[in-house]
Amino acid sequence: MKPLSLEMSAFAAFRERSRIDFSSLELFAISGATGSGKSTILDAMTYALYGHVARIGSKNLDSLISSKKTQMFVKFEFENSSGTYRVTRTADRKPSGKVTRNTRIEELIGARWKQLAESEKLKDADKKLEQIVGLDYEGFTRAIFLPQGAFDEFLKGDASKRRKLLVKLLNLDRIENMQKEAGRLARVAKQNVDNILERLEQDYRGANLQRKSELLNELSETEIKQKEMAKKESLLKEEMLELEKLKDLFNEKMKIVSSLERLKAREAEIAYKRVRLEQARTVSTLLPELQRLDKLELKQDKYQHDIKTISERIDELKESLSRQQSQIDGLRSKKEKRIPEIEKMLQEIDTLKPLLEKLKDRGGSLELARTPAPKLKYSDESWFELQNKKARMPELERLATIIAGQEVEIKRIEEDTISIDERIANLEIQKNQIMQKGKEAGGHLEALKEERKQLQLKHQAAAIRQELHDGEKCPVCQNIYKSNKDQSENENVDFAQISSQIEQSEKTVNDLRGEYRNISAELKANAVKKEERKISLERLQIQLQENRKSLEQLLQELQINDIAKAKTNLAKEEKELLIALASEIAQLSSSENPDNYAKALLKEKNEITKGLEDLEKLLTATVQDLELNKEKLKTLTEQKTELSNEISAINKRLSLEIEKAGFASQAEAKNSSLTLMDIKALELEINGFAVELETLKKRLLELDAKLSGKKNDDVLLEAKREQIISITTDLVETTKNMGRIAAELEQLEKELARAQTLRESLEAEQQRYDTYYALSLDLRGTELQAFLLTQVQSRLARRASDIILEVTDGRYDLRLIDGEYQVRDSWLNAEARNVKTLSGGETFIASLALALALSDTIAGQSLGALFLDEGFGALDAETLEAVSNVLRNLSKSGRMVGVISHVKSLTEKMPACLTVVKTKMGSSLSWDLA
Repeated sequence: MKPLSLEMSAFAAFRERSRIDFSSLELFAISGATGSGKSTILDAMTYALYGHVARIGSKNLDSLISSKKTQMFVKFEFENSSGTYRVTRTADRKPSGKVTRNTRIEELIGARWKQLAESEKLKDADKKLEQIVGLDYEGFTRAIFLPQGAFDEFLKGDASKRRKLLVKLLNLDRIENMQKEAGRLARVAKQNVDNILERLEQDYRGANLQRKSELLNELSETEIKQKEMAKKESLLKEEMLELEKLKDLFNEKMKIVSSLERLKAREAEIAYKRVRLEQARTVSTLLPELQRLDKLELKQDKYQHDIKTISERIDELKESLSRQQSQIDGLRSKKEKRIPEIEKMLQEIDTLKPLLEKLKDRGGSLELARTPAPKLKYSDESWFELQNKKARMPELERLATIIAGQEVEIKRIEEDTISIDERIANLEIQKNQIMQKGKEAGGHLEALKEERKQLQLKHQAAAIRQELHDGEKCPVCQNIYKSNKDQSENENVDFAQISSQIEQSEKTVNDLRGEYRNISAELKANAVKKEERKISLERLQIQLQENRKSLEQLLQELQINDIAKAKTNLAKEEKELLIALASEIAQLSSSENPDNYAKALLKEKNEITKGLEDLEKLLTATVQDLELNKEKLKTLTEQKTELSNEISAINKRLSLEIEKAGFASQAEAKNSSLTLMDIKALELEINGFAVELETLKKRLLELDAKLSGKKNDDVLLEAKREQIISITTDLVETTKNMGRIAAELEQLEKELARAQTLRESLEAEQQRYDTYYALSLDLRGTELQAFLLTQVQSRLARRASDIILEVTDGRYDLRLIDGEYQVRDSWLNAEARNVKTLSGGETFIASLALALALSDTIAGQSLGALFLDEGFGALDAETLEAVSNVLRNLSKSGRMVGVISHVKSLTEKMPACLTVVKTKMGSSLSWDLA
């Protein structure tokens, strides 16, 4: 992994947007004062890749957002063997304090960035980034980013963690994965072998060549039997067919005899139908004239009915004409009298519309006129005076509310002031009591100190006396010393007890002083409160007086004594004025709404005018209808006379023809008539009877000739039929059996083929199992991985030793002994000792050497960069120069090396230096390129 660029905003110390371009760098330094944000650059890269940083972990990431900023983002571009990637992480701090985070991963495809699907979810994005980098967070910070406090973890850290890191870096876990995969494949192959054996045993146990031979023999025997039965069935069917034909001939003869008897019984009926047919044919020549006569008579009846109906209609129209003329005369008289009255009333209503509009605008309606008449009389002056009073009522209510609130507040302040006075009095008493206790405690402390002083003097005198002998002169008092046993015993003083008493007394005095200070402070605070209450009270009293004065003045102007009653009275007065106005309008509009009253009058006027017009139109239509019906009556009467003459002539002519045809009357002739279809039907029935009779007689002669000397044998026919049924059933069963045997034989052949395929698969799976099982055994255990790890760590130690020897001028040498790193010091007889015993500077050199060796050894795989973040300040100038040379050589191999340090002598040796400057507005960056 090699960084290409880093961009961040509102990230920790970098409040404003900052960008670093790593694309052209090989060896460079990051410098700046302590706390300027040098390590924050590494934090930004690890946050972009893993979502957390070493110093605060994965929780409380909102602390990374710069102070007074709500949105933070980090954008990091890098490349590795699999491609070029860009990851962007954002964090938004909501007003509620909750922080929402988002991650976006993109891959450079050609010249365009394409977002990866794993960006949708945070956990998926973190997992994908770890997969792209090829290292987890712990491995990354040990092999690429070595942050403060973790630089020597690979050197002194837990051996098992070190091995895990090397396994991941060197992909040695592939051996374990290979062993697991070989074991898995062996288990799969073994399961396949077991499955094939189980199928062969359960599904194909009967699939053998012996069974196939048995089925072939059985099929051959069944085919022979089936052919014999089929031949016998054919002979029986031929014999039964001859018997059935004979039976059919006998049955047909019996049917013909029966049919001849049936036809003989119908001979009288057919004779009658021949006579009926002749009559119908005769009547058919007269029928058109008869039918024409019927139609004319029906038409004559209709003329008679229409003449009667029109006569009745003419009488009705004459009566209606008289009634309509009377109604028209009445409406004309009403129109001449009522229309002028309506027009006069409409003119009067027009004068009421302004009053009605005024009533509506002021919130009233004519419904108010139904209430009892008010005492007041409406006038615009009284209305406007009332509205003026109402408009000033809110001001009255506001002043009253303010005054009530001020009175309550004044009372509360007065009560609070009394409470403060009481508290001050109590505190004064407590203060005097504590002062008295303090004086007593101080006096007691001074007495104890004086007592300790006297005891010290006695102790010093006793110490001097211990050096004197009887008869010697005391150097203090110049008296001759004489030993005294009792005096020596009393001089054993317990200074610890007196010191404890003094310490306790001093604590008591200090506690009392503290209480005194606290009470004094509280007294002062209460005095301030009291003064504040006094000022507030005076200000409120002045405001209260001013508001009361304004209220009294407004009440006098409005002539109001009680605000609540005044509000009620004003509403009552307003309603009475509206009632008065509504009553005035109602009196002028006959207690109706003027608009409705006007509409009713207009409606009445229109009804009179339109009613007269409609009646006149109706009268005209009635006169026209009467004349039309008179004309129709005349025409129908003339047509009826002509039709009667025509009917009389037809009757005379038909009477002669009917009598000539042999019919007694027209009715008898009509009854003898038939439709053409009925005549045809009779002809077909009579002719069919003759044909059927002739045909049956002829067929009877033919059957007698065929049956000459033959007899019908139903018993023999039934016996043959039963034999055929029996042999057919057996034949069907035999055929089914042949099908079953053939199907079983076909299934057996398929099973034999599948069994052979399974046996071939069994052999292949058995070979597969043997191969993978042997490989799994060969890769089992950790010996191979442990051997490779030991070789790698030994090589790391040798490479690190070369670097340490170069930096320390041949003094130190690093070795791997029993899985732990140990150092040999040539200045101490080259004895090996644990690296944990090295000093700070020595530890840094050994850790750096091992980190460089690790980078140098594994650079060809996943490590394309190395960042160092501590320890250079502990090196002397000579060692620092040697370390600089090592870093320069490392960068020449194509790896990026970044050094974070405030050591000027080191940063000056770097080809490029990124300086971090901290200001009140946040940290900023600047490059110094050699």
